[in-house]
Amino acid sequence: MSISILSGKLNDQDIEVVFESSYDSSGVENTYSIGGLVNVSQSSSGVAVSVAGYSLTGSSDSSEFKVMTFDDFKRDSAGRWATHEIIGIDKKPILEFIGPGLETISFSIFLTTMLGVEPVDELKKLRQLRDNGVVCMFTIGGNAVTANAWVITQLSETHKTYDNKGSLLVASVSVSLTEYVKLPKEE
Repeated sequence: MSISILSGKLNDQDIEVVFESSYDSSGVENTYSIGGLVNVSQSSSGVAVSVAGYSLTGSSDSSEFKVMTFDDFKRDSAGRWATHEIIGIDKKPILEFIGPGLETISFSIFLTTMLGVEPVDELKKLRQLRDNGVVCMFTIGGNAVTANAWVITQLSETHKTYDNKGSLLVASVSVSLTEYVKLPKEE
């Protein structure tokens, strides 16, 4: 089940960061998910329960489970206003509406191998989108957030846990997007 996608094209190569919560339910007759972290499945072979990718009734297979959703979604926008000064001690300035301003979006992503995500791979994709100025579409639930595209203007990474071999196991990243409006000749 796809929740949202940030996708762009770099040198004819598609780069997608997919925020999703999914698991492989092949051969399962009844499956229930609680908050995307607890899954209960019932089949002819019995009942299986898993929490955060770890099976409580058998072994865990991380390839069957992936959780990478965003939190703290914040969308900001403002109008553009010009201030015209008026001569006189008791005269206040006059505001003039120029038009809408660019919108910005920010959110954070928790990346952990325990939830079937490779933090290094996802961070690399996000850096590529930012460092190459890739214009991206951002959809949530299959719907574009706006009619315009977006660019990643800032990433703030926190590397939380490494294993004894130096592999990144847990990270979080704050993503800042700014609306990208095409000039009429660009369309």
